Amino acid sequence: MATNFGSSKEPLIGIENFGNRLRHLIGNDSVSSFAKSCGISTSTINKYIKPSKDMEKPTYPGIDKVLKISACTGYSLAWLITGEEEKQVSNEEQQKRWMDVFKDMSSDQKLIALESFKQKGILGTLDSNIFNKRR
Repeated sequence: MATNFGSSKEPLIGIENFGNRLRHLIGNDSVSSFAKSCGISTSTINKYIKPSKDMEKPTYPGIDKVLKISACTGYSLAWLITGEEEKQVSNEEQQKRWMDVFKDMSSDQKLIALESFKQKGILGTLDSNIFNKRR
């Protein structure tokens, strides 16, 4: 399902509208408070929502940044990237997805992830390279 913002009748579909969707999520909050809550630098968020005039093309986030924005806002990866699909992922769906991720991990990865989560919380865990340290 596409989502419309503001007075525009056109849905903001496609990666080229990522910055517009991000602006919508930030709403009346400051960019810096949104960035901090997502564990992403303010300058990075600013690159997504207002590209500089000397850039030929907008800056798009890597999957690690989209994952952080999804985790902090509750909006699906698909909606953040494409603008399509329902915006909110139900609690049941979120739990199912986390269980699927957990099932796909080795026993060692599960222990590492749980220990990292205990020490750093979810954003610290997602931001770290915990799985690369033990290879």
